[in-house]
Amino acid sequence: MKYILVLLLVCNALLAEEDLRDEQWFSGSDLEAYKVNYFCPASYRDKSYTSFIKDTEYKHTEVEVQISIKYNVAKNIFGLGGKYYASYSQHAFWQLYTTSKPFRENIYNPELFARYDIKSLNIEHLDSLQLGYEHQSNGNPDTTYTTVDGEAIGNISRGINTLYATVGLIHGNLHTDLRVWYPIFSLEDNPDIMDYIGYTGLGVKYFAGEEVFSMDLRGNLATKKGSVEVAYAYPVGRAVNLYFKVFSGYTETLIDYKNYVNKFSIGFSFSR
Repeated sequence: MKYILVLLLVCNALLAEEDLRDEQWFSGSDLEAYKVNYFCPASYRDKSYTSFIKDTEYKHTEVEVQISIKYNVAKNIFGLGGKYYASYSQHAFWQLYTTSKPFRENIYNPELFARYDIKSLNIEHLDSLQLGYEHQSNGNPDTTYTTVDGEAIGNISRGINTLYATVGLIHGNLHTDLRVWYPIFSLEDNPDIMDYIGYTGLGVKYFAGEEVFSMDLRGNLATKKGSVEVAYAYPVGRAVNLYFKVFSGYTETLIDYKNYVNKFSIGFSFSR
């Protein structure tokens, strides 16, 4: 617990988003926040989670944490313009309120991507293009043949690699991201995961002064499966926000990607 809090405080002090860089201690640094950094000590699902280990009982309520940073590796490679980044995000689901306090899932999420300013195309509201490679994994080995007390517990390894493109549009205080992605390499750990994640997504953020409203949609039009996440951040201090988040759909975690989850979380965010 204390290590997570220390890391989040470091993110709060050092990893503010780009449009607030002049107000931060690290002004001039290339290390920045990427996705939203948050700590939600109360993250409640409408029913308890199941476990692959039979003697582990998961609760309705858990702690949810996300830490995400990016580093500007290079600019204008081969005269193509743009900025080139490496990033790392980790999303943790911690069953703090159970007896043994296990982590139900950790999702490890490195990326390599390039971001280009495309305003010069003079297409109304068009702002940026991001092209990248993303890896997501829960870090578990392939346990297809593993047994516990003589009972097979199945494969708990989950992973996916994708190439993606994101087109960003800005209309006043409204920022919109249109996304497409496609898996590469093997999907042996979860061969039908694309039925639940899909291939397309829509991200929307509305900045009302220092408050931020956001919504993320993703899904598969053929299977009619996907998810929606809605969040609201209200400032309560320097780069600290009261944070509310609602998730509904599939692939909340990789281990449970086939399970439909409704979940409400409350806590603090440290970047927008």
